Amino acid sequence: MSKSRKPRGFSLIVITFALVLSTVQNIPAANATTLTCAQGGECVVGDTGPGGGKVFYVDSTGNGFNCGPTLAEKCIYLEYSRSLAVGGLPWSIASLNHTAIGATARGTLTGTGYKNTLAIIAQQGSYDAVANKYEAGAAQSFRGGGKTDWYQPSKDELTELYGSLAPDERNLGFANASTEIDDAHTWGIWASDAGSVITSGISKSDPNITIPIRAFTLAIDGNYACPDGSFDVFRGAVTHQSGCTGELTIPEGVGSINSGVFRDSLITKINFPSTLTSIGNNSFQSSHLREINIPNNVTSIGQFAFFSAEDVMTLSIGTGISDIPRYAFSGLMHIINLTIPSNISFINEMAFSNATALQSLTLSNGVQYIGYNAFSNAASLENLVIPSSVTELHNSSFSSLSSLKTLRILSTGIDYLGDEDSIFGGAGSLTCFTNLSNLRTVVSLDLPLGLPLGLPTCSTTSAPDAPVISTLTGGDRQLRIAFTIASDGGETVDLIQYSIDSGATWVSASGTTSPIDISSLSVGTSYTLQIRAHNSVGNSSGSNLKTASTTGSTSADRDAAAAAAAAREAARKAAIEKARINLLQEIKDNKPLFINSYLSADFEIPSTRALERINLAVQAMQAKTPDKQLSLDVVKAEVLKETVIDRLAKPETKKSVISAELIEVGLLENNYSNKTSVMLAIRNSPSSELDSFEKVQKVIAAQKAVVQARKARYAEIVSRINARAAKITK
Repeated sequence: MSKSRKPRGFSLIVITFALVLSTVQNIPAANATTLTCAQGGECVVGDTGPGGGKVFYVDSTGNGFNCGPTLAEKCIYLEYSRSLAVGGLPWSIASLNHTAIGATARGTLTGTGYKNTLAIIAQQGSYDAVANKYEAGAAQSFRGGGKTDWYQPSKDELTELYGSLAPDERNLGFANASTEIDDAHTWGIWASDAGSVITSGISKSDPNITIPIRAFTLAIDGNYACPDGSFDVFRGAVTHQSGCTGELTIPEGVGSINSGVFRDSLITKINFPSTLTSIGNNSFQSSHLREINIPNNVTSIGQFAFFSAEDVMTLSIGTGISDIPRYAFSGLMHIINLTIPSNISFINEMAFSNATALQSLTLSNGVQYIGYNAFSNAASLENLVIPSSVTELHNSSFSSLSSLKTLRILSTGIDYLGDEDSIFGGAGSLTCFTNLSNLRTVVSLDLPLGLPLGLPTCSTTSAPDAPVISTLTGGDRQLRIAFTIASDGGETVDLIQYSIDSGATWVSASGTTSPIDISSLSVGTSYTLQIRAHNSVGNSSGSNLKTASTTGSTSADRDAAAAAAAAREAARKAAIEKARINLLQEIKDNKPLFINSYLSADFEIPSTRALERINLAVQAMQAKTPDKQLSLDVVKAEVLKETVIDRLAKPETKKSVISAELIEVGLLENNYSNKTSVMLAIRNSPSSELDSFEKVQKVIAAQKAVVQARKARYAEIVSRINARAAKITK
């Protein structure tokens, strides 16, 4: 057999991808870490993809592969699915099968198949299933899973698909690539031959069966609009931004922000999603942010992440962070109040240095290590408490606190790293000093000679630590605040207050222990809230910020919701009815029937095997009455029958089939008295004997014969007993 000829009935492999990063979009995003692959989440080989197919390729570089009409996009995954409804198509129509397309159809790499496909269509003309049939056109016209971007694979994509097939999947026949070699030839491979390799010189005129395959990326990936610009998300991470200003919202589903993305940007506020876990190095360095609210789900912040974001006025750190890296928040020159929550254990080099306007600093119990120059040059800070949890201080960690008046070191076991004498260097305004760790005071505090020994001891009580809100939950016109307070400052907390305007005004709440409810709020309103605690010494600084929305509805809202639900249901039913009319017409016209045709008509199709058998059955029945449409009941009956057979043929679902279903599909009579024995026979039969209606009929018939034989034997025994009894009586 020559290379230019292959047997009839070959398979065409078709690939598509979901375009990403190509258009600015404002779309609700799903969480890639919780969605399934089919829903747009992360995938592994073997998963069911968004198009209903099987994933056979996952990019391993981390950068994706170039794809799209001009190879300017990025893709991650490829999936394939089978449809037995389209067959016998050539690579080219007869009039052009010796006419070269050229370089635009000769891409070989993974991702180039779509460009090849468009070039083929441009030459061959619009695809028509009757008048102008060819492989690439059929591929691009395919609508499996409701997708519209299918394409025929390139040489490398076809090779990847072949290499992923399990032995029981190698029944595809012969498959062509979209990669043109010359005016008359392309590449192809025998998918059914385990030893086959991709072959050149395959004739464009050979007919093949079209089997759809597509490529895609995460549902969250794309290019998103922001004020005056846009930003890119790829593989669930923000990777780039251009021109963003003002307030920016990162969509739900994004898991990380890459290094340097918003460096020097003009954004003033950023709303992080609940799915975010990582903020990269330098990501907001020198940006124009005015507030930073890091949610509880963030577990990692990179070095220099918010370095020199000089316009920041408020900073709230969530409960997921345990380590503040070097220079992470250095240079926040306008921040006034700062609370380090109890989940923070390590504060590294220069982490909060040069906060020159800082007036209130709360270090919660839980902080263990404070590094070199971590809080240096907080020139406006007057009061400082080192909590009992601190075990290590580095040299200059609190240097140049020139306004510091009260210093309380409550830890009794501090190790000093580096030069002990410089830890509090420059604190020349102290009026009292509590030193439970026996710090050498004269040199380290830079006080006039002799004064440190005469400084009075500060009171061991203080205002409470700033509360940490763990959850803020919306209810019917109310919010519930769950919180903790690491230390009450040695005095009982006698008041909790809340603010919904970033601390401009404070309102007393009812109660002082968690949780606290705030009632009589507006319906369906989003509130960003913080709280503070009070004792006899004074108020704590404000807590971290949390946002939640109230629920509840008015009667007008409920009426409108009911009307909208009714309208949606009516529209759904109308769409199903229209899809059913279309399905019956497609059957009458003998058109290819894909799984989506049935799904749109509200029919569940359990497998491609069931789809094939349903199609064969309804088309055979339609052929008997070509001038009349089949009734919907006939199609329903076939779908139900094959659904039951499909479940019987699978060991994991076979036992779920009940006798009533066998009666409904005509396999068992309703008045049959030994249904249980039939069901036991079915459950004890191998799946290979239950994968067609006829085979199931055979199993049932055999069991009925066994039952009948037993009945006959029983009747014979009874007859003999009765006869013997009659003789004895005589």
